Amino acid sequence: MSTVSHCRNHPYVEATCRCKRCNIPLCDQCKVVPPEGGIYCSEVCRAQMQAFMDRAKDLPMDVRRPRSLFRILRWVIFIVILGVVLFVLRFRFDVRNFGDLRDFVLRIIRRT
Repeated sequence: MSTVSHCRNHPYVEATCRCKRCNIPLCDQCKVVPPEGGIYCSEVCRAQMQAFMDRAKDLPMDVRRPRSLFRILRWVIFIVILGVVLFVLRFRFDVRNFGDLRDFVLRIIRRT
């Protein structure tokens, strides 16, 4: 079962596309296609989208710095958790090497 969308301006005509900015369904008669590409419902939407794209191009490249900081923080948290797990294994369960870890895991599996 497919849903058919209809043009915003012509409710009885099936839509063939959607506005690139506001996602409104449009028929072939209502769409605005500028030379630079894209399909818009009006010249206003086209101008707003162009203004948005121009502002996005002007953003400095160091805007991504918070993401890299988050990535570093995620690794720090991972290393801290790993250190806590190894500390507990070493001093609570006397796991000193991989052989001891294997024996520890096998004991847990045999209990269940």
